[in-house]
Amino acid sequence: VMRFYCRTNTADFAAISTFDEEGILPGEPVVLESVAPYRGTVTARIGERSLVMGTQVASRIWVNRAK
Repeated sequence: VMRFYCRTNTADFAAISTFDEEGILPGEPVVLESVAPYRGTVTARIGERSLVMGTQVASRIWVNRAK
């Protein structure tokens, strides 16, 4: 399990809107739970819930390892 802080590309307004709806916000702690490249999915915990997203969506989230 790895803990990160979320950042997004501010030029991608559609992604920002979706991320906002899902609670993926800049500075929000994100725990990477699993990566399933054969399924093309990433599972991350944000707050108290797990969120499964496609790798293309996940690639739009920039993260920094938490200290």
